[in-house]
Amino acid sequence: MLSPHQKVFGIGLSKTGTASLGRALNLLRVKTIHCPSDNATLSELKSGNYKLSILNRFQGVVDTPVVPFYPQLDQEFPGSKFILTIREIDSWIESMRHHLSFVSRWSNGSLPFFAFIDACVYGTLQFHEGRLRYVYERHLGNVTDYFSDRPSDLLILNICGGEGWEKLCPFLGLPAPSKRFPKLNRSRRNQWISPPEVEAAIQRIHDLLPSGARFAVAGYNKLFLDIPGAMDLPLPATDEDAMEQLHELKQNGVKYFILLSPFFWWLEHYVEFHDSLKRDFRTVVQDAHLVIFQLN
Repeated sequence: MLSPHQKVFGIGLSKTGTASLGRALNLLRVKTIHCPSDNATLSELKSGNYKLSILNRFQGVVDTPVVPFYPQLDQEFPGSKFILTIREIDSWIESMRHHLSFVSRWSNGSLPFFAFIDACVYGTLQFHEGRLRYVYERHLGNVTDYFSDRPSDLLILNICGGEGWEKLCPFLGLPAPSKRFPKLNRSRRNQWISPPEVEAAIQRIHDLLPSGARFAVAGYNKLFLDIPGAMDLPLPATDEDAMEQLHELKQNGVKYFILLSPFFWWLEHYVEFHDSLKRDFRTVVQDAHLVIFQLN
């Protein structure tokens, strides 16, 4: 059985079900953060310090910030469990085409954490099919080789292919919950939108919100630096963290919470948070590209 002192690392590449894995671990009461992107973690990784301070607060970390460093994390946190999420490679390539296109189109160098991590993991900041196929196959081979004499420490999990509690729970020695295994980022609501569509959404925000109103935006807040009143809601670890962050922003005068469609997955991942938004606040607009909640 997983002890409170053991760490859990999800070392699957982007778009292999990492968000679903993070949600599943939290449902199992393994407090897990999906893709931490804080300045402290960036500084530690860039300096080769793998005793990550974020693991003082979380038992699990999933996604690319830990993908390249699993051997060092294994040394720093002995007894840890590692989960490699996989996916049919052609489907993965197509998903990565959209993912990297969106990130490169909008980051403009303003997201140093993800530029650093993507360079470490993929060796490119742009979509390159040949390179990505090489990275996927090499990562799978390297991980399986590394754990070849320790099969009890590694789980290979194909969430996109339908695997879930029946493999994850025995691996961790935890009972399966009654809830269905989460499958996030599959909805048609999670659309990658073009720059003109984002610009149109920004204009709608101008049109719909009162002049000077303060609002919080999920996701890439760099898009909104030129809009007066905009604030970022950082990626929360759990529903409780999301609600606490939103409460603090509200106390500081934030009147609206906004999501663009690439971040609609928040509404599936943070289920209790979404329920509280619908229950406690008014939906100003909800369409294919934009959701706005009024926090009153």
